[in-house]
Amino acid sequence: GAFGTNFDSVKFTDGGSPALLASGRAGFELMGSWEYATQQDADPAFAEEVLGYSEFPAIEGGEGDPDNLAGNTNNFYSIHKDTRYPEEAAEFLKLMYSDEFVKEQVAIGNLPTTTNTEKFLGEAADPEYAKYQFDLVKDAPHFQLSWDQAYPPEATVTIHNAVSQFFSGDIDEDGFIKAMQGL
Repeated sequence: GAFGTNFDSVKFTDGGSPALLASGRAGFELMGSWEYATQQDADPAFAEEVLGYSEFPAIEGGEGDPDNLAGNTNNFYSIHKDTRYPEEAAEFLKLMYSDEFVKEQVAIGNLPTTTNTEKFLGEAADPEYAKYQFDLVKDAPHFQLSWDQAYPPEATVTIHNAVSQFFSGDIDEDGFIKAMQGL
């Protein structure tokens, strides 16, 4: 395939793949929007002067709408309707969606899922990147939250293992589907 046979040998989680990218030993990394904040922390000059970004390229003859997106913008919060602490929950949400909080999130490279985010994009560490990311999500015909974020935490290990096993060739399509159906 396009990514070779050992693409899973270097991990993002231990800093390996971001280091290869920043050092020029890798030309491209398929990663989420958090890559920017990772590079900004590790090597601000690289993030500001060298790091580029784009959506995953369409594959000729592929199916589906290439403008559809999957991923994560930032955290969002859900409150159970029968919580014993409705006033506290309301105060928490007010804070998490406040202009102050959104400005702080945008400033560190996050993209909060709020109605007031767009007005703060100019205050981002990289306003051009923030607007690019915001517009991709806004203009997408369909946005799918990453599976490992949409499912309860206890399902995350199953999802991560199945994805890893599928891409490394340890399980086939049917094995992956069976693992996902078991969630």
